[in-house]
Amino acid sequence: MAPAAASSSSSSSSTMPTASTSTLPSAYLSAPFISSKAVGENQSTVSATPDKRSEDDPVPSYLYSNLAPHLLLPDGTPDYLRMSLSADIYSLVKQTPLQRANNLSAKLGCEIFLKREDLQPVFSFKLRGAYNLMRTLEGEQRWKGVIACSAGNHAQGVSLSGLSLSIPCTIVMPLGTPSIKVSSVRALGAKVVLHGQDFDEAKAECSRLAETYGLKVIPPFDDPHVIAGQGTTAVELLRQTSMEDLEGVFCCVGGGGLLAGVSAYTKRIAPPTTKVFGVETFDGDALTRSLEQGKRLTLSEVGLFADGTAVKVVGEECWRILKQPSMVDGMVRVDTDEICAAIRDVFEDTRSVPEPSGALSLAGLKRYIMHHNLQGSGKKFACVVSGANMNFSRLRFVAERAEVGDGKEVMMMVEIPEEPGSFLKLHSHIHPRSITEFSYRYNAAAEGVAHIYLSFLLNGSTNSGGNPQATGSSTATASTTAAAAAAVSAASHSVPPRETGASHTTNGDATLNAPFVNGHNASAAYSTHSTPNAANFNLDGLASQLPASSTSPTTPSGNNGGGNPPSTAIPRTARQVEVSSIINALSSSGMRGTDISTNEMAKSHGRYLIGGRQRVPHERLFRFEFPERPGALRKFLTGLNAGWNISLWHYRNQGGDTAKVLVGVQVKEEEGEEFQRFLDELGYWCVEETGNEVAMRFL
Repeated sequence: MAPAAASSSSSSSSTMPTASTSTLPSAYLSAPFISSKAVGENQSTVSATPDKRSEDDPVPSYLYSNLAPHLLLPDGTPDYLRMSLSADIYSLVKQTPLQRANNLSAKLGCEIFLKREDLQPVFSFKLRGAYNLMRTLEGEQRWKGVIACSAGNHAQGVSLSGLSLSIPCTIVMPLGTPSIKVSSVRALGAKVVLHGQDFDEAKAECSRLAETYGLKVIPPFDDPHVIAGQGTTAVELLRQTSMEDLEGVFCCVGGGGLLAGVSAYTKRIAPPTTKVFGVETFDGDALTRSLEQGKRLTLSEVGLFADGTAVKVVGEECWRILKQPSMVDGMVRVDTDEICAAIRDVFEDTRSVPEPSGALSLAGLKRYIMHHNLQGSGKKFACVVSGANMNFSRLRFVAERAEVGDGKEVMMMVEIPEEPGSFLKLHSHIHPRSITEFSYRYNAAAEGVAHIYLSFLLNGSTNSGGNPQATGSSTATASTTAAAAAAVSAASHSVPPRETGASHTTNGDATLNAPFVNGHNASAAYSTHSTPNAANFNLDGLASQLPASSTSPTTPSGNNGGGNPPSTAIPRTARQVEVSSIINALSSSGMRGTDISTNEMAKSHGRYLIGGRQRVPHERLFRFEFPERPGALRKFLTGLNAGWNISLWHYRNQGGDTAKVLVGVQVKEEEGEEFQRFLDELGYWCVEETGNEVAMRFL
């Protein structure tokens, strides 16, 4: 499959992220929580730069020009307590219930409550802020109309608010916006303008139209009325439960409007024991990094799985609020698999399906509970289920990743002898656990070794199977379990990071605790390797690197495009002991097993390609993220040198804004520099997987 000749139009001004060796502070700050290094690290694929304007002018007073004097504090900043309490929004906005998550509460041994913002008329909390701002418009601003740039929940909130207030609305969206989002906004009476290949181009057009026609721009988060509107979520929440025993409230973070509104109100009303936490993804952690560094940072790019919170920089007013002492008690970062598990948790308790950003706060709450060993503590927590505008085509991906994200499903690569009876021996080590996937194809060139891909559900047992002859004597089993426990104890003091992309900037810990003082706590000593005893964490879902002979900390089998190891419902030590006991039992039977549960290439591509192993001269494998928009594939193909043959291609639509693509290209060694220039000009995120253990054994 050879590409067309290179086209002169293939060059692009965009470039790939430059590899960086700078390391962000290992900020796992003590007060008031455990002071230690996180159990796992995530290596970020993006860089962050300071925002000069917020440094020069820490108070964005230009945003307060339309506020009445009685809405300002003596220092001239907005009085968010007064503004949220006086927000007259309930002619359109629904007061949503605070629902106890019975199933999840029983699993975790805590009281978990869900603030159901997915039940708003537009299935998102965004309606609160948009309506609260638009109801204040008067005279010329009303009849001229408003404009906003959004392809998601904010667009629907503005549109419905305009319909209710009889204000003309224009919504600017990128050209590649899915038709279902366009039609839903048009159904609410708004005019949709499709412009630009990405959000930045659409935003520029939005600004041009606003200036040309005198339209009022309705921002998604960076406005006092919008922040106060989002703060009404906290007004309701604190009235719906006792504040005295509420341990914490968790909010998703994109631009910071929801967290700023909730925190500004909660910290004025609730007792000091009620904490407020923000939750971000590892590939969209602008606020966490800003708090670590003590200044507002802009990310070079963000991941788009949780597209509702995919924001490169926190709003100016949001940052002014959130950087204040004690406004944010901690930040939690989670990965894609954990979000999928949280979506399933919400569904099991409510029979509703939140969008990824809608379940982000719950994913962070689960990680917090597991990390701080709060299972069975009976403590009460609340999280905001912020939205439910889920693309139906994403459900397949979510279902595939949920069990892995909860630490219940293990993906394993096994080498067994290519001889009769080997399958039965292998199954005897897994039985009675449920096998969820099993792939194999005979390969005559494998020299008597069969390579198996399988996944199965853990059952909490260290017994590797039901066949004593297959698993060895009871003495062997006991020694295997003891060795696994010892290995877990050793691993708890050093967990290797995983490569996630072309650049290598360490992104620090999974959680960040207040106080934030220029990126570190004056009383906390940083350590890049030490962690407390594993018993203090009970983080699971962490794909076991045990035993050491199976997976080296530097092997590519640990690659995880989502970032940090997920936290789950099975304690970390129990999961690792069970997985390690299986691997050791396989080894005693002459088989080699490797846990690949955190290998992103295996999860996204390898599992669907097993069975066609070939030795291809000069082949290099790359895992790309293509933008899901017209022309993205052609840009790649036309940019390829006519002499570079495509030897492998795998793509699966996952209903998101980006497509995960695995590509094999035959590139001779002397053409390496030219190929790197092609990647730089292409501008698509990618990571080379040529040395990935799954690729080497199966592809």
